[in-house]
Amino acid sequence: RGIAWTARYTWKGVTFVFSSLRLLIQAFFKFIWKGFTAILKFLRQCIITLLKWIWFPFDRTARGIAWTARYAWKGVTFVFSSLWLLIQAFFKFLRIAVSTTIKYISLGIVTLLKWICFPFVKTALGIAWTARYLWAGVTLVFSSLWLLIQAFFNFTWKVFTEIFNYLWLMIFAPFKYIWLGVKAVFTVIASGIKHVFHGIQVVITKFYKSFISLIKMLGTGCAVIIDMLKFGWQRVVRVLLGNPEFGTTELNLTRERLRALAVTIVVLFTIFGVSVKLALPEPTINVVHWTTGHLVRDGLLMDMAKEFNESDNRIASGTRIVVQVCNVPSELQGKYLTQLIKHGTRIDLWKETNGYVDADTPDPVIVTPSSAHWLVTTNHEVERTVVDLENSLPIVRPVIGIVTYEEMAKLLGWPDKEIGYADIIELCGDPDGWSKYSEDRYGIAYSDKWGQEALLAFTDPVTSSTGRSLYLGLYAIAANKLPQDLTEKDVQNPEVVEYIKNFQTLIDHYLIGTTVLNTKIHQGPRYGHFFIMPEDNLIHLYEGTEKAYELGRVVTAPPLKGRKQRMVMIYPKEGSMPRNNIAGIVQADWVTEEQVEASQQWIEFIRRDKQQKAFMAAGFRPGTDLDLHYPGSKITAEYGLDPDEPRVVLNPSYTKPDVAQEICEAWEFVKRPGIVTYVVDNSGSMIGNKLDKTKKGLNLALNSMATNNQVGFVTFNDAADMTIPVRPLEENRGSMEDAVDRMEAQGETALYDAIKKGIEMTDTAEGDENAIRAVVVLTDGQANRGTTELDDLILMESDPYKIIKFAGMVDSIAYDERGMPIPRDQITGVDLAVETRHPVQIFFIGIGDADLDIGRMLSEATGAEYQGVEEEDLANVLEEFSKYF
Repeated sequence: RGIAWTARYTWKGVTFVFSSLRLLIQAFFKFIWKGFTAILKFLRQCIITLLKWIWFPFDRTARGIAWTARYAWKGVTFVFSSLWLLIQAFFKFLRIAVSTTIKYISLGIVTLLKWICFPFVKTALGIAWTARYLWAGVTLVFSSLWLLIQAFFNFTWKVFTEIFNYLWLMIFAPFKYIWLGVKAVFTVIASGIKHVFHGIQVVITKFYKSFISLIKMLGTGCAVIIDMLKFGWQRVVRVLLGNPEFGTTELNLTRERLRALAVTIVVLFTIFGVSVKLALPEPTINVVHWTTGHLVRDGLLMDMAKEFNESDNRIASGTRIVVQVCNVPSELQGKYLTQLIKHGTRIDLWKETNGYVDADTPDPVIVTPSSAHWLVTTNHEVERTVVDLENSLPIVRPVIGIVTYEEMAKLLGWPDKEIGYADIIELCGDPDGWSKYSEDRYGIAYSDKWGQEALLAFTDPVTSSTGRSLYLGLYAIAANKLPQDLTEKDVQNPEVVEYIKNFQTLIDHYLIGTTVLNTKIHQGPRYGHFFIMPEDNLIHLYEGTEKAYELGRVVTAPPLKGRKQRMVMIYPKEGSMPRNNIAGIVQADWVTEEQVEASQQWIEFIRRDKQQKAFMAAGFRPGTDLDLHYPGSKITAEYGLDPDEPRVVLNPSYTKPDVAQEICEAWEFVKRPGIVTYVVDNSGSMIGNKLDKTKKGLNLALNSMATNNQVGFVTFNDAADMTIPVRPLEENRGSMEDAVDRMEAQGETALYDAIKKGIEMTDTAEGDENAIRAVVVLTDGQANRGTTELDDLILMESDPYKIIKFAGMVDSIAYDERGMPIPRDQITGVDLAVETRHPVQIFFIGIGDADLDIGRMLSEATGAEYQGVEEEDLANVLEEFSKYF
């Protein structure tokens, strides 16, 4: 019986639900039909009214045109009639005047002749009559002319007034009927708007009624649900308690209540579904694109990614693509992939870059180092293809060349003669240097302007894409082969190795980054002559958007534009090296097929003409076939560049992986070795965090330094106290680390005594004659103790006068050869005053309030570098300075 009743109520419920749904659908379509017919009705009325009022202005306009033509014809015929009458009158009066004049003249002549015959009797009378007739003729002529003029002006006035009247009618009539037409159109529009609003009002009224009905049904449905819950609960309690009398709720399931229940259930399920969909975020495909600082300038990849994301791009499945661009140095892109894929561990990017890269940077889907040779090494070390270099497309293709001053380039024969690395090597290796060229047009010797020795500068191949490209390319030049044709035998060839080593001797020290290279350029032609860099760097130097050091602090350098000394790029005759910034899709387990599909869309987007032109406007050669002579391109003579160069290309990225690996491993043996003495302040002002950071930085420097270097150590306070003689790094590492750990802050600052000690240790150390010999000074204050003064260490000048006395102590005053006091910021370091067997450079790191002018003079005098630093960054800067050698 229970099953039967259950089936019965179930059947009733199901039939009621379907009946309710049918009624609901009928009501829905009924109201839709009523609304639709009402709209059609008002639309028909609107169209009829519109056609009626559209025809009315056309009809009136046609009538207006007919009347206008009629009045125009009348005007034209009247004008011609008036002109004809005027001409007739003119000739009529002219004929009368002429004939009358002739008549009276003939009478006058006859009378004259007649009375001449009676000269003595009738002479006076004849003269009188002659005068009379002559006067009558003349007055008649003038009267006729006057009448003619009056007639002319009368008819002319009538003609013009008639013409004006008919013109007025011609102009007024069209405007009149146009106004009637416009008025009719606005009347139609107003009527249409009225009917539309009426239709909207009807629809809103119907909708409002439907909405109220729905609310009532929802209220009823909720009440039914509550009753059903109460009824069910009471039934359960009755069964559990065995009390058939418990509860009084009865279900009153009328047709209306069941219909309301069905509608309520549908609405509740709809609201639930919509809420769930809105609450859940839309799934996306994330494409993480690692690139370098060159491509994240304003208007480039960062802004392009924003535009791409806002364009709602989707893969074939419909999932939206989101691109995230991250700025990661080229070296770390390859190193990170190798570490993660080969060893399963991630490099701490924040720590490796001293906070330059965010710690939460996600794993890359696309990598774009400045040059693809970093990825050649990654593929080789992982022993599989991590990035398909052959099929990866370039984003941009800048070229590396030799940047120099235009005056210097012309001395070498540019632009008429092809210049190459061989010419630079010959000049830099020549003891005469610039002195073998005579004088400029003002009679100044070039060696006096620029110094005798020609100076070459390039960045460290271990961390710099440009330096690494040059280093790989030099092997191809030395072997007289293309990079792709190099073999391991070529790398080991003694002649090739000797060429590479000799090239390293042309520099004073290795530059640790583009900022230092830019600084050399902005210091002027006495501090550097030939700079290896890509085209876009030179463009941004011209525009004043590159960074450089000024008084030891990083600033935006002033633009080269407007300076007397223009700079140009020489494209070496041996071959220029492109930086093919490829967009390489990573083949790794964290990259899905959907991300590959999304990456292809993103790469296609940034290679479109619009984006490529943006790269060209930022100083790059396009990665596609866009014409370099496009007006927006900056590869022009204005920036010292030539769009038709280079004629010869050497692409280091084509070097075979095993050959490239061997070249990189050979760096420690072919680079110019360093002999370095650290001169470190441990006076009382260094107590606390400064000393702790110094210890950490010195240990990092020892671990980062090239293994073929030699190091020594001097600390100072009241005097230069603790010293560790210069010996090979591996021999000195342990004693250096112990000495660093034992450092204690106390006493004052005998800065110059310690520097002099460091110079002597570095100069007299045994080692390679071609080694870079340097002293690295670290202090947070100014010299206030010691027997050595600044002018005992270096020669100084304040152009054009020499500085003859400057102790460099606290509150010391400098005097030139005239005896005039000179401010510190106007003094330039010229050379070492200490006699040495070898050139020794003094690098200076000033902490906090250290006197950076002193550091500048020391580094200027010896061709070195100086930098100001806060104590939080001290350890990182010490580590960076170790890479100069």
